[in-house]
Amino acid sequence: MIPRYGESLRNGPALLDFTTTVTAEASGVLAQAEPLFVGTGNSGDRARAVFVDRHEALDRHLGRLDDVRDAAERLANVRWAGPARRAATLLPELTEDLSRVTSVRGTAKRMAVGLDPLLGYGGPRTYIVLGQNEQEIRPTGGFLGTMGVVKVVDGKIASFEYASAYDFDPKPDKFRAPPSDFALGNGVRYWYVRDANWSPSFPESAAAVQRFFREDRAVQADGVVAVDTEMLRLLLQALGPMTVQGVDVPLTAENFYAALEEEIFGEETEIAAKKRSILERVLQQSIERVQAADADKVPALVAVLRQGVAGRHLQLFGNDERVQAVSEGFGADGMMRPREGRDFVAVVDANVSYSKIAAAISRETTYLRRADGRVDVFVSWRNDLTQFAGQRYKRLGQSALLYQPERNAFVKVQGVYGNMFRIFLPQGSTVEGVEGFTPIYRIEQGMTVLVGRVEVHDGEQKTVAITYRPPGAPSGVDVWKQGGQERDRLRVLAAVGRQQETLFDGPFLQDTPIAFSPLQPTSVR
Repeated sequence: MIPRYGESLRNGPALLDFTTTVTAEASGVLAQAEPLFVGTGNSGDRARAVFVDRHEALDRHLGRLDDVRDAAERLANVRWAGPARRAATLLPELTEDLSRVTSVRGTAKRMAVGLDPLLGYGGPRTYIVLGQNEQEIRPTGGFLGTMGVVKVVDGKIASFEYASAYDFDPKPDKFRAPPSDFALGNGVRYWYVRDANWSPSFPESAAAVQRFFREDRAVQADGVVAVDTEMLRLLLQALGPMTVQGVDVPLTAENFYAALEEEIFGEETEIAAKKRSILERVLQQSIERVQAADADKVPALVAVLRQGVAGRHLQLFGNDERVQAVSEGFGADGMMRPREGRDFVAVVDANVSYSKIAAAISRETTYLRRADGRVDVFVSWRNDLTQFAGQRYKRLGQSALLYQPERNAFVKVQGVYGNMFRIFLPQGSTVEGVEGFTPIYRIEQGMTVLVGRVEVHDGEQKTVAITYRPPGAPSGVDVWKQGGQERDRLRVLAAVGRQQETLFDGPFLQDTPIAFSPLQPTSVR
């Protein structure tokens, strides 16, 4: 009996202490977080009651949970027998939950410091709000078709102004030279705020947006928030139907695109005023509903906010480093972060055909790690416009213009998708081969960047490929997700002998980290 149960008997007291501690401290966390999940009132006030007023007690409970993580891992490896075996079956799941405590504790600490300046407690905060139109993809997620200014005081909206991006053009006009890629792709000499998000790094694009607002509107903002239509749909999913003046039916997550797509993406000459007024109401009501969300809506709201942040449908930049720390903690900062000892790839698209066509465009990125450590990256874009005939909004794929730099002229080409793309690799990567485009090389965001252009006509598929050797011997790859990509797919493969192992194959919904197996030595003959 002793040999069979000896290990369980020796570790039984530790298991009892562990379960007692986890139960007590988890209950303590829930008790401190109670204002978020019980009752009504402004959600900002409830969040402040938890993360600011109760921070010390919350951190104390989280800290004790963090301290028992090593014990959980050790106990999970014990060969339990007898009655303890049933209780020990929960250890792997508990170990996984406890592995997230460090991150949660760090986020709570950032909220304790950053929530007040974020929501205007102790002084008003002014944010520029950007509406990103993902149907015309741009580096941070979409063309800046609408924008405005919101002032927040004590967690509530004090004022809100929202309009078409064209209403923010300077009067009289001002000359500002656009980024070279933007000028080459779009054939323009002037740069306006609606095109300010040319950098895929949201902090960099947010800084450009703020510069335009300072120079053109004398607006001194405290930060920039960007949302796309998918984020608004997700909020409807969490908070339920919304009645909006000017829309014939209540908006739901299911009918959102069908009810609003024509107004949002239709012909500007016909619907510009309606577009501005409807989107202003939808956005303002969405913000107000988040603020007033009852406790029973909080779990669903947190879930869709996490989903929106992961897909870069919601991004935030704050000039105050405390606010920016909160954004980084939630992953809403939209930055590229290559990690030491790992490969990194980001494919960033930018529509340069002056058309709303993303619904008809699918993209697939394939990353293949060869047995010798070299990497092939293939990117394919397919234009399925014909399949959408009579569906979605009338403007889908219409009125496309392509700039031809060799002629310095624009050509109207129905249904074409013109894309000025960039492929980001770690600095120090050695590019050995390129197919399907003639790259422009540069260093951007501290990385090696290949800039190219493709034109994908209706019914066509275009593929580009690069072969490179990343620096060092990376332990894995991080594939960065561009916001606004509606039909995006990722495959990550690794060559194992003459076979290929599939490490990932599915919809590309968020940043995707992949671990590699060590490379096998190559025999020399």
